[in-house]
This record gives sequence, C-alpha cells and structure tokens, in this order.
Amino acid sequence: MLSKKIIFLTGATGTMGEEGLKQILSRSDRFNLRVLVRPSAKNKAFMSRYEHDAALEIVWGDLCCYDDILRCVTGADYVLHVGAFVSPEADKLPQRSLEVNLGSTMNIIRAIKAQPDPDAIKLVYIGTVAETGCRLPPIHWGRCGDPIKGSAFDYYAVSKIAAERAVIESGLKHWVSLRQTGIMPSKESAAREPIIFHQPPQNLLEWVTSIESGLLLANVCEDWVPEKFWRGIYNIGGGESFRLNYIQYFDDMLKPFGFGFKDVFEPRWFARFNFHGQWYTDSDALNDILRFRVMTYQQYIAGAWQAMETMIANGDAAALPTKERMKAMHEQIAHQEMGTLWMLEEGHDDWVRAFFGSRAAALAQPKSWDEVEFPEPSRTPVYLNHGYDESKPLEQLGLNDMKEAAEFRGGACLDYTAGDFYRPVRWRCAFGHEFEASPNLILKGGHWCPECERNAWNYGAVAARSPFFNQVWAPLHDISESFSIPKKVNDLGYQGK
Repeated sequence: MLSKKIIFLTGATGTMGEEGLKQILSRSDRFNLRVLVRPSAKNKAFMSRYEHDAALEIVWGDLCCYDDILRCVTGADYVLHVGAFVSPEADKLPQRSLEVNLGSTMNIIRAIKAQPDPDAIKLVYIGTVAETGCRLPPIHWGRCGDPIKGSAFDYYAVSKIAAERAVIESGLKHWVSLRQTGIMPSKESAAREPIIFHQPPQNLLEWVTSIESGLLLANVCEDWVPEKFWRGIYNIGGGESFRLNYIQYFDDMLKPFGFGFKDVFEPRWFARFNFHGQWYTDSDALNDILRFRVMTYQQYIAGAWQAMETMIANGDAAALPTKERMKAMHEQIAHQEMGTLWMLEEGHDDWVRAFFGSRAAALAQPKSWDEVEFPEPSRTPVYLNHGYDESKPLEQLGLNDMKEAAEFRGGACLDYTAGDFYRPVRWRCAFGHEFEASPNLILKGGHWCPECERNAWNYGAVAARSPFFNQVWAPLHDISESFSIPKKVNDLGYQGK
C-alpha cells in the first residue's frame, strides 16, 4: 500500500483555507494534512472543531517565523500557501502586509530548498486578481500575461506582486501561481470598511465560490494533475455565469431584504477607478485541469437567498437592516479614513488623484442615480497584445522574440538563448534600469522592471513609454490624470525573518 501524501496548508482559518482543509480531510485515505496556525484564542476555538481528526496535524506558530515554516515543510509532499494578510487591514499596515505576505513566501521557498530533494515538493502559491488592478470597461477582459498593475494605495497588491515574483523566480522545479478572485461567501468581509467605495459601481469581477476554491486545493494534490501544469500562472474564476458587475452583486445580496444597491448608496460616494477586477478569457483553462467547478452562479445565489430568507424569518424584525439605516451607515463609512469623502474633505490630494483623476472630477460626480448611465459591458472576449508571437511553442521562442516583447514594453532584451524560458536573462526597461528576470515571469506573468515597480505608482509615465502597459492605462485616463505616488514600503532587499 502506498503511503499517504503529506500536505502542508497555510491560511486554514480563512475562507479558502478552511474549505481546502475540509476537502483534504475528506480524502484522508490518501492525504494527511498539516496546518500552521497562529495561536490566538480565536484560532484555537476555530481549530477545536477539527483537532480530533486523525489525519490532521496542527502546528501552532507564525508564518513569519522560518523555524515554524521549516518544521511544516519538512516531510511534506505539497505546500499550499493560502495564508495572507489581506485588505483592508493590509492597506492600513503596509509593513505588516509585506512581512506576512512576502516574508512567509520567502520562508517557504527557503525551507523547500533546505530539504534533501526540493524537486519532489510541489508549491501552490495563491496570488490575487489585485495584482492586475483596475480593468474597467472597455478593458474588462483579461488573462495571465497582461500587465501587472496593482492599484495605488493597495499594499496587499504590493506584497502579493513581490511574493509571486519570488515564487516564479525561485528556481524550484514544481511551483504554480493561482490568482484568486472574489470568493462567495467570504469571512474576510469589508462591508463596513471604506474600501467598499474604492470599487466603482460599473466594476466587474468573475467570482468563484468558497466550496470550489476548496475543491481546487484538494484536487491540485491528486496524481492525475499533469506535469505540464507546474511552473505556470493561472486565473481562478467561476466561469461565465459568475461574471457580474458591482451593482448586480449588491442587488442580489440585498434582494431578500426588499431593497437594492441604489437604495443604500449615492453615486458621489464611489471612486471613478483604481480598484481591481476583470472577467477572464483564460479561467476555463484552470478548470479544465483541476475540475473544481460544481455550480453556476444561479444555483449559488438561490441557495444564498434561501439561507437569508430563513435567517430573516427566524430573526428579530427590529434588528433587521432597513434601507434608511443602511444608507446612513454607508455615508458614515465614506467619511472614515481611506473613504472617498475623507479624501476630499481632509485634502488627501494623492488619494483624490488616484481614485478620481482630479479634485474637479471628484466634485463632478453625479448626485443622483438618474444622472448615471451603465452601458452593458461587452461579453465578447478581447485580448491584449502581449508583444510577441504567441502561436509559437515556448521552446521555439528565440532572441528576436524576446527583443520584440521587450521593445513593446519600451525596453530591450540584452541576452537570451532558446530553451532558457524559465531562467533569468538580462533586460533593460524604458527608464534605463537593467534587471534579470525569466521570460516566464515577463511573458506569462506580465511582470516587468522591479525597480519601477518598487518605489512609486507612476503609471502615467510608464504608459507613455510602454505600448504594452498603455493598453491598460489610456482607455481609462486622459493625459491630465498622470500621477506619481511614493510607496511607503517596498521589497527592495527584503529578506524576511
């Protein structure tokens, strides 16, 4: 009889992590599960419902502690790195975000390399849709390889972009980066946080359910996953029926209460841009491999409505939200730090430029929903130009292909030998920075110059020199909306703990 595989899972107390935990434990005939959990009172109470499962080993420790990570990686066949410090808390504490999200990833890579046979261990890194930032219509269709463009003031994206780069460039034989989208439902709710106004009403997301996210984590550890899956970057999405806009999402969540999005919000409270979200042209590719989709959005929302209607019927009628109370609460939230009204009233000009383009544009926001038009977004997929001949197999790409791709990014490829797709080669960006990066990181990941990425959100200047990047900038901004906003933290020289 074959011995059971050992899976090390981070983030087991979060939305995706808990569903992964459940799915893996349900396959205890072939998997043993090890989880690293911070020893807080809340986490200990949470884990108490699972701690007696014979297939589960709980290690109490910290993602930022290398020794704790090393203990968990040692002997593992798979590392599922789901745990992260997420927005909006990550944006309030940027240094902590970097320490947890980048630091833990570097610890895991280091611990895998410390094993007798690093090539035998498979690392699954969970990235995020936040890495590619604002993709409002007409550029709402996206795929891996499109430009990396974290939104300004999104320090969660800063840390996850750096961590994904570390994984792709780790030199490990078996790794994969899976960029997670919005999850339904989610424990990590921001419904009472100002971040709800960073997302414009016309913003689009391709959601996925928490159950399917858990299935994905369990399925990726099965023997039937093909070897060609590894060293790839993929978008996680629920497919066609889960492609929604922000208003539709809120309307559906509020329907059991008898009111909708426009009853509890005003258009002037919302940013014009600078929030992540897109529909995917390539999310089916991941499902074709990992087979995790089990429901449509219509099936999901019918179940959610039934659960909410039961809650409402059994609850205290006086405690149920009304549209008047909810609207008053939302207006208060918009005035809180990081809220859109706070940006304007407190004179935070960098925030205003990032989310509105200018103070004048912010003050010109409509006061009534009657003044707002929402054209139906195109459901015909559109593909950005990646700057090279994508019909060629990767192993056939040569120096001329790399030069063509680099020139489309405003720079140059300084050396490349066919077959080195996963090894670092030399590049130069439009600003003269020279750096090493694998073609896989650049062409399939959408990353570019780390020096330009680290210090500031300077997208107007980058777009002016990079036709590649300009594809995700020019459709949403005019020339007056260029800005350069310094970042409080960056990954330059960061080595973790």
